Amino acid sequence: MRFNEKELVLLSRQPSERAAELGMRGPKKGDVVKKRLVKLVVNFLFYFRTDEEEPIGALLLEQCRVEREDSQTFSIAFLDEAERKYVFECDTEEQCAEWIDSIIKASYEFMRKNLIFYRTEIHRLTGKVRPLAAARRCAKCHTDGASNQQRSYCGMVTVRFGVHIIIIINSRQTGRLMKGDGFGFARQC
Repeated sequence: MRFNEKELVLLSRQPSERAAELGMRGPKKGDVVKKRLVKLVVNFLFYFRTDEEEPIGALLLEQCRVEREDSQTFSIAFLDEAERKYVFECDTEEQCAEWIDSIIKASYEFMRKNLIFYRTEIHRLTGKVRPLAAARRCAKCHTDGASNQQRSYCGMVTVRFGVHIIIIINSRQTGRLMKGDGFGFARQC
């Protein structure tokens, strides 16, 4: 996966949902448990040496499995590399349960499932099809140079959820769905 190291360092300095000094053992055979400052920021789990400000690593908490190993220990394994596990040791059972819960809730998939659930519930209760959507016009079709025909078939809907932005354009003229890139430019799916 490609990433910008400076951006990750800046992200690691943001306020965290959860942070604590935990025992951590890496995925390599023979790794020993070391005390690390562990911070959960959005869907990244950063880990630091206890005396340093820059992270020595980060785990993107997508497509991973979080399991309780014993009463005060949990592990994170990624679906594409199930044999490699990161193990974390907590001070108490309660702390372990809180970390597991927070990590599970930090993933995009969890947020997406909740969004779908709540949309369905609101639709069931109110009868509105898109109660959480905020309608907006795309910049490409609604500039001074755009023709009336272009303006007439563009109905862009933007849904903002956490840090993820999903943009869908329903083209009434063609009946096909199109996706926007977030900057007002549409491309066909």
